[in-house]
Amino acid sequence: MNSRVNVEQFRGGARFFIATQSCGGHGLTLNEAHYVIFFNNAFKYSERMQAEDRCHRIGQENKVVYIDIHCSDSIDDRINDALQSKGNVVENFKSEVDKIKGSKAKLKDLIKAL
Repeated sequence: MNSRVNVEQFRGGARFFIATQSCGGHGLTLNEAHYVIFFNNAFKYSERMQAEDRCHRIGQENKVVYIDIHCSDSIDDRINDALQSKGNVVENFKSEVDKIKGSKAKLKDLIKAL
């Protein structure tokens, strides 16, 4: 079945929409979603963030709950740890940039340090 048809069915009241994280690279918006269940994560932090952002576009009026399903003592643990680590790096970088906003020299030093 055509993916656009599936999206329209979801928007029309279907209870579930199942897709991979990477399918949203084509402008997919899911601001009708209230719950997002990740059952198959990858090591790409940017792909995970894009998947989450699909639910927070203009028109979202509800809190979105994210649930991760993964198997303990498996590759899922390594993937989860990698995603958390990458997320922490991004948040730390944003925090450092916020501290030195307005000072181009300090910002250049921060970028060089990377």
